[in-house]
Amino acid sequence: MIAILGSGFGLYGYLPALAGLAGQQIVLPLRYRPRLMLRSELAVFACQITWVETEDQALDQAECVVIALQPKDQPAKVLACLDRPNIRRFMLEKPLAATEAEGAALLDLLLNGDHAFRVGYIFCFLPWANKIRQMCKSFDVLSVEIKWHFNAQYFRRNQNIWKRREQDGGGPLRFYGIQVLALFAELGFGQVVSSTLTARSAGEVDQWVATMNGTGLPMAKIMIDARASEESFVISTGTAGGESVLIQGRTPFDEVAQVTTFVGTDARATLLYKLFQSFDENSDKYYQCYLGAQDLWRQSETKLQYL
Repeated sequence: MIAILGSGFGLYGYLPALAGLAGQQIVLPLRYRPRLMLRSELAVFACQITWVETEDQALDQAECVVIALQPKDQPAKVLACLDRPNIRRFMLEKPLAATEAEGAALLDLLLNGDHAFRVGYIFCFLPWANKIRQMCKSFDVLSVEIKWHFNAQYFRRNQNIWKRREQDGGGPLRFYGIQVLALFAELGFGQVVSSTLTARSAGEVDQWVATMNGTGLPMAKIMIDARASEESFVISTGTAGGESVLIQGRTPFDEVAQVTTFVGTDARATLLYKLFQSFDENSDKYYQCYLGAQDLWRQSETKLQYL
């Protein structure tokens, strides 16, 4: 039985992945039910849900827990779950906490415990990630660049939510950039050369640019613009002969195959399903990736400059 904590992405992301694609039984607090039933693409999973009165009752029945809450709330919730002998596995959202130091402390706690866990670094499961892996093995490739432009919903709708605020774990570095850092950590990048945040409006960052390198690897550059006028996602590589485009699309998820069985569900459900499947694999490679991502996050914050 899997308990899902979080009525946002917990429902529209993790529920289709776990109840639908993985065929798991889910236990949810009763207060999530009205929101779920309002969405027809989620209501189809009702037969696989056990409804209980409280969150504590859900945790009492769970062997695995998905925590899809605000980053500032995640460490305390994990601590509370660690005291429950029935819970053996965690699926956690990124970033692990609102700040890098809090995230590092939580990661250390989990690595020194006996619970299996996964973090929602789903870029590592995207089709184009394999193309970058191949490019990084080529001695001809001198640079890899990711440019991600979009207009975040909190800007479009002028929402004052945590994803908009750096101090709560939001913004182009902590909320979006951490996905790219995890992928580059897996590839072996270990040094952040530069890290810059830009604010078009005073006190509100909306763009992050960073460069990094690693032994035997090309120079990597990341540019994430969360307040762009047009959506685009481009990956390019540079060689002695010039630059070439590896991937060009609208979003990072353009290549994700649609789950026709569950029409209308979020495309990321497919990737979360793969994340869940990874519990069947050796955890060491994932934990090394998480440590690397945490270190790149730390360096990105330490070297951070504001423009």
